[in-house]
Amino acid sequence: MRLLIAIILCLQLCDVLGIVVCPDFSGYCHDGSTCCMGVKAFECCHHIDAVCCSDKKHCCPANTTCMVEIGMCRDNDDAIVPFAFRRKTQSFLLKTQLKQASKIEKVQCDAQTYCEDGSSCCPSESGEYACCDYPSAVCCPDKRNCCPQGSVCDVSGYCLYHHEDALPSFFLKMITSMELKKKTGFAKSKITKSKEVTQASKIEIVPCDKESYCLDGNTCCPLSSGEYGCCDFPSAVCCPDKEHCCPQGSTCNDSGYCVRGGDVLPAFLQRSIFHR
Repeated sequence: MRLLIAIILCLQLCDVLGIVVCPDFSGYCHDGSTCCMGVKAFECCHHIDAVCCSDKKHCCPANTTCMVEIGMCRDNDDAIVPFAFRRKTQSFLLKTQLKQASKIEKVQCDAQTYCEDGSSCCPSESGEYACCDYPSAVCCPDKRNCCPQGSVCDVSGYCLYHHEDALPSFFLKMITSMELKKKTGFAKSKITKSKEVTQASKIEIVPCDKESYCLDGNTCCPLSSGEYGCCDFPSAVCCPDKEHCCPQGSTCNDSGYCVRGGDVLPAFLQRSIFHR
């Protein structure tokens, strides 16, 4: 739905700027031209409502017929005019719909790693951090296991409460920077040995402020809401309207487009950020 809205807005803007968007939305032709499918991509014919010839190299004016075998166009009065050659389209990418920034509730371990909300950070054997599924958990001395709050770690790999119920200690989960895993239940009736933790992942981010960031290779741009949005390009140009961004080396114009040299490209709507 959002893509459809973006396409409609793009088409409306293209109408104002006097360009014709080709059917696959990969490029456009100037007003007064027609998009014709070429051998590999759409090309531009400099006639309005042109007839695209079957050889995918030529075109004819409206209301004429391609005569590919002789390289000419024939109209209804049997008049013959030369073929018109096509030009390459001006290519651009469509805008993407801006999404509301999502908040990630997490427990910060250090500057680069975190655990999901409701869990605890515990040091692992590697010297880095791993995650225990319980809040305010007890991190076991072996740096491989953890126990729920109020219990103690036993050397045999179990958690002991004051009333001497023995429960299995839990292996430390791998930290993930992208997909937070759901909490699992603490099964008192089942006793299992813990497993060794795997290497924790690093978070590759571009910090925007103390509470938000974009993924590596993106650029933080201020939004009209006072928060930040993410632009898909590194070292991007943030447009003054606080809704769009342009690739490095280009400039934003008042029509919502990026200008680089003689090329005009649609400005890109910024994506949602991640909150710390």
